[in-house]
Amino acid sequence: MFSVRSSAMAGVGLVAVVLGGFGCDAAVAQEVQTSLEPAISIPAIWWIAPIGSIIALIFAWVFYKGMMASNEGDQDMIDIAAYVRDGAFAYLKQQYKVVTGFFILVSVILFIMAFVFKVQHEIVFVAFLT
Repeated sequence: MFSVRSSAMAGVGLVAVVLGGFGCDAAVAQEVQTSLEPAISIPAIWWIAPIGSIIALIFAWVFYKGMMASNEGDQDMIDIAAYVRDGAFAYLKQQYKVVTGFFILVSVILFIMAFVFKVQHEIVFVAFLT
């Protein structure tokens, strides 16, 4: 298990040595060392997701740069790409319309349930908006 405490021990020990060098009492140095030690212990497996996401972002950036540096192709390929792009934007426009309607409908229902019927906490409506 990886511990934030174990990674911070070197810095804490350095603080105790520096305080001891300034003539501080050993008890004071021990108290400072104890107060500086983090109490959070993070399991090592929990680091997989953040590290994996950083690696994925690096790969995405590398692939993006490689794609942008490549040749677009001949005129037919550029025309086909434009048609695909136009179709994708039309699809996204329709999706945004549907999602916006759903969002407004559910927001109104949650608002009525919270403030009119008082069957749920008012924060549910606000939480849904965020």
